[in-house]
Amino acid sequence: MTTIELVIFDLDDCILDTNTFRPHMQERMRQVMDAFEIPDYARRHAEHMLKTASPIAVARECDLPKQVCRALLDAYRTIDVPACVKTYGDEHHIADIKAECVLVTAGFESVQYAKIARVGIAKLFSEIHVVGSSVDHFNKQLKFQEILKERDLEPWQSVVVGDSPHAELRAGLSFGMITVQTLRPGVTRWDRANFHITSLYELPDIISGIRHGES
Repeated sequence: MTTIELVIFDLDDCILDTNTFRPHMQERMRQVMDAFEIPDYARRHAEHMLKTASPIAVARECDLPKQVCRALLDAYRTIDVPACVKTYGDEHHIADIKAECVLVTAGFESVQYAKIARVGIAKLFSEIHVVGSSVDHFNKQLKFQEILKERDLEPWQSVVVGDSPHAELRAGLSFGMITVQTLRPGVTRWDRANFHITSLYELPDIISGIRHGES
């Protein structure tokens, strides 16, 4: 029988509905770019990326002048998180999980902690960690390994829950954690995840099933 002692959650597109934050963020980034002369192709690329990616990714991957990238990042680092930002409304089911729950999210600390405070979910977790955003999964993988080592746990005693195969899911899978993908609206199914859910309502039963050898 597998004993699950730890469940690690992602934030964006897992618990927090980023579609409630993105329009506000996009408008702020457009205001920043309006202050500069930017080639049309670079502006179009940046605005297209902002439909699904963060300004951190835009600054890293778009062919924008360096001063524009700095301005975007400075504006994003200090962006306000408006009251319209919401969760998917099912986070209360995390309290039903019979294991320690930890939140690990990537991005600027100021932004991620402001989102967490806005939607009032800190009480659901024993710990909250914000790691730097990167083009690969290694920041989250290192943090997961650190968390497991602190608790003297094996990877198979832990579950990671999130949406992204490029970040938390690949990070967990890479060293043996059990993976659960949240198929929120707009999220593409990743077949390598061990489980798939559309609501956190399903998660306590999945954890219980793993405990009783039903995985």
